Amino acid sequence: MTPVFLSGIPSERENDPSLYGIATGDGAALLSEAGVPTPSESGAITGPTGALVHEAGRVGLTSVGLVVEADTQFPDPEAASAALSAGIAPLTGVAVDTDSLAEQAEEIRQAKTQLAQRMQGAGEESTSARPLGFQ
Repeated sequence: MTPVFLSGIPSERENDPSLYGIATGDGAALLSEAGVPTPSESGAITGPTGALVHEAGRVGLTSVGLVVEADTQFPDPEAASAALSAGIAPLTGVAVDTDSLAEQAEEIRQAKTQLAQRMQGAGEESTSARPLGFQ
């Protein structure tokens, strides 16, 4: 059994989230077979995922880490869907239904739009000068 670690990378993307894979031991072959690309830039993975991948490499264990671009301010069902359908499914051979994630993504998109409109309206209100009506 090969451990699979998941992580997100902050992104303010305009399109579908990208998914990248990192590996220890023979994990690179697993990523290649699953069609998961490696990152185009080098860097460090931090936090619990980084610690787990580092420890797997240190002890010579084969492992795979999946890193998906994700929104930092809101839940990101699109990122979750990308990780499941483009990463977990091809690596494990387990199909995962992501239809409900697509529905949640649309709901969150609408809520973000409404929040932006309210914030813009509040910003316009707070910057406009009005008489206070003191007598």
